[in-house]
Amino acid sequence: PTTTTPTSKRYSIREHRTRGRAVLVGAARGHTREPPILTRVDGPARRPERPGAIVTDSPVQMGATRHLALDAPVPAELRVPFHLLAKPSGPICNLDCQYCFFLSKEALYPGDRFRMSDDLVATYLRQLLDSQPDGPVTVAWQGGEPTLMGVEFFARAVELAEQLRRPGQQLEHTIQTNGTLIDDAWGELLARHDFLVGLSIDGPPELHDAYRVDKRGAPTSANVLRGLEVLRRHCVEVNILCTVHAANQDHP
Repeated sequence: PTTTTPTSKRYSIREHRTRGRAVLVGAARGHTREPPILTRVDGPARRPERPGAIVTDSPVQMGATRHLALDAPVPAELRVPFHLLAKPSGPICNLDCQYCFFLSKEALYPGDRFRMSDDLVATYLRQLLDSQPDGPVTVAWQGGEPTLMGVEFFARAVELAEQLRRPGQQLEHTIQTNGTLIDDAWGELLARHDFLVGLSIDGPPELHDAYRVDKRGAPTSANVLRGLEVLRRHCVEVNILCTVHAANQDHP
């Protein structure tokens, strides 16, 4: 299945390369195909060493271009809008959806805790905001299931992003979630910071529960709908990610 994610008001994602850096550009709010996750590197791209590491699917060193040290500030003339997804819990999820291609990625990092450290969050946000031009900047989170990191993790991340942004940047926060862990604490945080939430629902319970089950193989629709009700009660903006599969393909 195609993995999609909520995006900001600006981006309908496509891959583009400019000045030796791979970036993502576009224009329209809604669901888009998940883009590759990128970073500035000297030389070929690398496999991530821990959850939350940012990599690209192809080398970004191209021809006779200007190369920057990883921690060097990005010159203003090189800043172009692009879109990144961070996976703070790596592939870890509290569900066991039968069509999920990502759960098995846990085997790539035996013994890892699969939690993005505070130091890495700071590095990620600093580089993201330094690389973006002034104007709206999307800070996007996905998983696995990112809410496994807890409300406090995201409260700290939002506060840090606000401290790191330049005066001319306006932050737009998004998160993709299965919704099963959403409670009033989450609703309050997401509403206060105007998050756009992508909620994974595959249709009515009899269609959703065909594949979206928990670790015991039990249905999850009741918990998802409870999370959706919390988001509605707190007036959080929500869009739906629906995976089309054998159980729901004949039920538009």
